[in-house]
Amino acid sequence: MEPKIKIDLAQISEKKKTLERVKAELKQEFIGIDYIIDELIDYIQIWYLMPEVLSRPIIVNLWGMTGVGKTDLVRKMVSKMDYQDRFAEVELSNSDSGSMGYYGSSVNSILTNSNLNDGKPAIVLFDEIQRFNTVTPDGQPVVNTRFTDFWELLSDGRLAKRGVKDEIDDMLERFVYDSLQRKKRKSKQTPEELAEEGEEDMTIGIWQAKRLKSLFGLEKEVSELAE
Repeated sequence: MEPKIKIDLAQISEKKKTLERVKAELKQEFIGIDYIIDELIDYIQIWYLMPEVLSRPIIVNLWGMTGVGKTDLVRKMVSKMDYQDRFAEVELSNSDSGSMGYYGSSVNSILTNSNLNDGKPAIVLFDEIQRFNTVTPDGQPVVNTRFTDFWELLSDGRLAKRGVKDEIDDMLERFVYDSLQRKKRKSKQTPEELAEEGEEDMTIGIWQAKRLKSLFGLEKEVSELAE
């Protein structure tokens, strides 16, 4: 038998009040799109009120010309719902030039890095989908495209769990890549520039240290691990 779902009517009532407040505030800030705001809040209502009854994510499509405020609307809604800690943005792209760099090469990695890949309610904004091509005009798959698991998420409603080894391999590859990039940069500098810059130690960043601490259950402080 499936476990019974406990319904807290008082909590649901409070959440409904929150949604009504958010809806009213958004209508004050975004003029002329009341019906869109109504539909957006209606779509997310069951997810917000009773997420435990859902087995798949709620998917909401926002279409419109660039600059009309789609992204801003979602960000403002998230802020007013006080959901910033459970929110991530993914700019869909085929190249590695995005702001997330190597660590943003998959949806799974971004959700993991944001501590959202834990089965608890969260909001993910996928932006610039019109530029996200995974096949060529003649129907051939694009080689080495990023975010291929985006389609897995839409199709299956969940992402396959990656093993610890995969994450460690990713971190090591990035560490080696950063080292090579540093050597390339130094090879192009003059002796004066090198002397002014001084000796640069190979270290890991705070994010990598946090991931190592989590993956291995280490007791050291993050700052100690980074050093």
